[in-house]
Amino acid sequence: MIIQKKQTMNPAVSIGLTFYNNVDTLTDALRSIFAQSFQDWELIVVDDNSTDGSYELVKSVKDPRVRVFREKEKKGFIAALNQMTQLSKGRYYARMDADDMMHPERLSKQFEYLKTHPEIDVVDTLMCSMDQEGRAIGVRDTSVINVRPATLLSGRFFHHATVMGYTEWFQKNPYDMGYIRAEDCELWCRTYKTSRFARINEPLYFVREGLVNVKNHLLSRKTVRKIIRTYGPSYVGKRQTLQLLAESFLKGLVYQIFASVNSHDILVNMRNRKLNEEERTRADSIIEQIRSTKIPGL
Repeated sequence: MIIQKKQTMNPAVSIGLTFYNNVDTLTDALRSIFAQSFQDWELIVVDDNSTDGSYELVKSVKDPRVRVFREKEKKGFIAALNQMTQLSKGRYYARMDADDMMHPERLSKQFEYLKTHPEIDVVDTLMCSMDQEGRAIGVRDTSVINVRPATLLSGRFFHHATVMGYTEWFQKNPYDMGYIRAEDCELWCRTYKTSRFARINEPLYFVREGLVNVKNHLLSRKTVRKIIRTYGPSYVGKRQTLQLLAESFLKGLVYQIFASVNSHDILVNMRNRKLNEEERTRADSIIEQIRSTKIPGL
């Protein structure tokens, strides 16, 4: 492990950002961090042995709050998630992905929420979806968070990349390496009986809608079914466990059908509420604000 930046001491929030070959979107992700109205943060970056220039890009950032680590060989996403939480020195820990952007008020609002609701362990937000060019197109799942076993087991609980919580909570509850592409779902299922979760019902995160990847989606569905089989019988009983398994299988089948006829837009529309003109204009304005933010050293 190679440390590339000096760390600051005792920031309020540690941001964890891991990537593998994300050079095309990484600059926007970094801009959104430097665009935050809340500036008492450190950024922990873990490069999973990229080969496309991503590492060189982030290494050139000149800010003592940025700490860069590089794996000598690819270890995978879950290993990086656990590493970032263990490296964190802030009281709170916030996630983000390298192909997304944070709303400029995200850290501020989540920080204030956790300060005023000390009983809450982890809080997420809604997400505004973008197309591949970075234009706002919709809002994902506008529902109020529902902490019920069936919701947890379905994999429709938290927006993983938007979460912020106590660093100590994440350190005590590491992600399980046995649940690839649904590691977050397993974590919420494992901890919900002893933890408190909440949502800020406002889109404070911009997620990029990727192209259809049937292989990854089916792997996610397979892992979710593993979670249902593991936790379902004791959480919801055998009958509802079978219902959840059937629902998961059918959703995977529907995804395959739409993907096979190149209906990416239909899949995107199914999981997003369409923005009206005023909402789209406001969201695009915020995205432009983020993209105009300067990054020290770049």
